[in-house]
Amino acid sequence: MDHKKMTWPTEAQEELQQPTTANPPAKSWMAVQTAVKNQASCGSCWAFATTEVLESHYAISNTGQTPPILAPQTLVSCLKNPQGCGGTGGCEGATPELGFNYTKAKGIALEKDFPYKATDEPCVAYKAAATVSGYVKLKQNSSDALETALANVGPVAIAVSAGQWFSYGGGVFSGGCKMPVYWKKDVCNLDHAVVVVAYTPEYWLVRNSWGAGWGEAGYIRLTRKNDKVTFRDDEPSQGVACKPYPAHEWPAGESGLLYDMSYPTGVKAA
Repeated sequence: MDHKKMTWPTEAQEELQQPTTANPPAKSWMAVQTAVKNQASCGSCWAFATTEVLESHYAISNTGQTPPILAPQTLVSCLKNPQGCGGTGGCEGATPELGFNYTKAKGIALEKDFPYKATDEPCVAYKAAATVSGYVKLKQNSSDALETALANVGPVAIAVSAGQWFSYGGGVFSGGCKMPVYWKKDVCNLDHAVVVVAYTPEYWLVRNSWGAGWGEAGYIRLTRKNDKVTFRDDEPSQGVACKPYPAHEWPAGESGLLYDMSYPTGVKAA
């Protein structure tokens, strides 16, 4: 199946508004970040990326307010993933786009009301703390689109190939996608969801969900030298693809960060 014709969760999708001025050389949203979190042994990175972006955009939309601490367990326990987008749901994977659509329909709880358990706990009744009007999905493999969204709107949820990240201890990272001897294209299997919170001409600053003891206090700087480099993903079902899964996908950027990028719109108190 042509990867360009794959099925995406498109409900509530909106468009990035193009600015009338050039992007600044650098932009940071560190002022609207909550404390770094740890997903532990549950494959819930997608739920953490969703809630972390929601927290920041809530603070941006409500100027002067401290970002709320939202509950990724809401999504882990309650969101359904019948199309198998990036996994089978819960600790077995999904996507931020599905997380935004769920938040639009059902809202999301505060962490204190639906605490994280790092397991596939049953869904329970909860009081919604925040909701959204939709989400924007950025142009695929476009560093310009990501920079523009960061410059003018706020943090962006992305998918990456993080298999080479475990030993990262600091600095500007490169080499997240490796070339096997049997193929002429570098392989870059997307398998993790994170959040871009800043950029400079040299790197993208990315927030991870492996705890503050990892990387640079929970963050990683990804080089921009690979913004125009395209790789091959041999396992689309482990990343962001939905059924029927394509044989391959073609992510660009360091660790494939430019392939799947989205952020919520209309974030407000429920």
